[in-house]
Amino acid sequence: MKKDKNKLNILVEDERPPIYVTREEFEKYCNAIVVEDVRNTNAHKKWSRLVKERSNYACQCCGSKENLNSHHALSFKYYFELRLDLKNGVCLCASCHRNYHSKYNLKECSPSNLIDFINEYKRK
Repeated sequence: MKKDKNKLNILVEDERPPIYVTREEFEKYCNAIVVEDVRNTNAHKKWSRLVKERSNYACQCCGSKENLNSHHALSFKYYFELRLDLKNGVCLCASCHRNYHSKYNLKECSPSNLIDFINEYKRK
């Protein structure tokens, strides 16, 4: 089997043969682990609680008090240094959060798009 120089050799800690993945796949996998690890820290949980507290535990889009999420106005992935900045957080219910991310991908997440999304919802 010819080795592809653009692929990384990922070792598995058992007897199975190595797994070959692209650099992009590897970075995506590593980013997923980092994000999951960070979201489970006490600092992130406190940030999330404070964002919800600040909004009186209500979705800033529809006003629901059920299934609340703390959303990063500037994408967590691209603005990692702002992940715990309260000014970068807004409380959304799970439904509004899901709808927002359906409309805007991670690169398009911005405070202005969030404001437009909330205003559009309120006009309905």
